[in-house]
Amino acid sequence: MRKTVPTEQARQGEAGRRVFYVLAASLVLGGLFLGGMSLWVWNKDTDSARPQAGVEMSGNTPSG
Repeated sequence: MRKTVPTEQARQGEAGRRVFYVLAASLVLGGLFLGGMSLWVWNKDTDSARPQAGVEMSGNTPSG
C-alpha cells in the first residue's frame, strides 16, 4: 500500500532567505561579468580603429 506524503514534507529543502541570497548574488555577479565584458569589447573595438603613436599611415592611392 502506498503512503501519501504531504507536499511540505516531500520537499528536499526549504526555499527561504538563503536561496534568495544565492540567487540575488548570482544575478549581481552575472550582471557585473556581462557589463565588464561589454566594456572590454567596446574599448577593444575603438582602440583598433585609432592609429598608434609613431606609426605613419601610408595611403596607397592609385595615380592614374
